[in-house]
Amino acid sequence: MEEKPRTDGAFIVMEYVEGRPITQACESCGVSIRQRVDLFRSVCSAVHYAHQKLVIHRDIKPSNVLVTPEGIVKLIDFGVSKPLAPELVPGESPKTESWQRLMTPDFASPEQLQGKDLTTASDIYSLGVLLFELLTGSRPYSLNELSPAAAERLVCEGDIRKPSSVRGLPDRVRKEVAGDLDKIVAKAMNQDPSRRYPSAQHFGEDLLCFLEGPILAQEPTLIYTN
Repeated sequence: MEEKPRTDGAFIVMEYVEGRPITQACESCGVSIRQRVDLFRSVCSAVHYAHQKLVIHRDIKPSNVLVTPEGIVKLIDFGVSKPLAPELVPGESPKTESWQRLMTPDFASPEQLQGKDLTTASDIYSLGVLLFELLTGSRPYSLNELSPAAAERLVCEGDIRKPSSVRGLPDRVRKEVAGDLDKIVAKAMNQDPSRRYPSAQHFGEDLLCFLEGPILAQEPTLIYTN
């Protein structure tokens, strides 16, 4: 007798994405700073789309942002994502897990490290860290060897590091990153969520302004207090 396939189990069919982490893809191809910024705008668009669907990713990092051989950006791994309106999602709410399992510490926002309720602003912060690494090849902080308390103090109380301050940057790269891109990264990584970009779309638009004209992320003054 021919055995019939089982139909009593649920499964999910997901797209297979052939690609490399965005940082590796840019480094291996010698992509310029301006090209990296333009490519990163696609990441902002993908995150904004998720936020419009009321989903916070919570684990934005290079290995979760792939670039296909055709140059298309794919945001992957929503395994620790969280709905902004959990009451609209059927089933039980996920149980509380340790902070290490729900984030990659180097890319986690201050409020994420503190175990606070998260908004889309947390993903904006992680995008800022990702842009920092994309521009410089290094991260603003290295937290993996620190205790949760030490990591929290460094991220929540320490100074926000400028991309242009990274040691060993070629002079050409340092000159291109200093100024506007320093300000854009600083705004995205502000320790106060309310002072970050209000959306990933705004983040991407300011990067477009960097490419084409004056940016919105300026230093606070008596007149300009953004």
